[in-house]
Amino acid sequence: MDITSFLDSIRLTPKVAGSVFLFSVVVFLLPRSLLNALAINELRDQYAPWLGVSVLLSGSVLIAHAVAPTARWVRNRFDYYRALRRGRRHLSDLTPSEREILKRYMDANTRSRSLSAEDGTVACLVADHILYRPTRFVRAGLSIEADYVLDTWAWKHLHKHPELID
Repeated sequence: MDITSFLDSIRLTPKVAGSVFLFSVVVFLLPRSLLNALAINELRDQYAPWLGVSVLLSGSVLIAHAVAPTARWVRNRFDYYRALRRGRRHLSDLTPSEREILKRYMDANTRSRSLSAEDGTVACLVADHILYRPTRFVRAGLSIEADYVLDTWAWKHLHKHPELID
């Protein structure tokens, strides 16, 4: 049994873990005089090892719940910048057909165009996050067409470097 299935089975949510952590730490840190006044001095002495385990376990759960969203955010930012770097490299090494497609966007001063959904060149630009499809809607006729949007970073980069599509 792994740790996540164990924690799921005992339902150790952040709220419960926080309560257990706070109680355990307070019982550990209270001075003996206050423990005697509360009549829990013997309780602390008798269950000290279990209180230690509860501090470690609940503290670990709290840290995991705090770190997981941060780690996810860092990973998403890393993935975004990796895709951006890959896309910029692609823009500096475009094929003639890719240049033609992107030139049509820039000449029309628009970020959205209808293009063939079956075109491999368009698929390459989508794979490198230069173009994207804002919807799944396609128009079927003699050829299957879909709307493709030039990503914001690519739009700005091509405005700064028009020589890439000339």
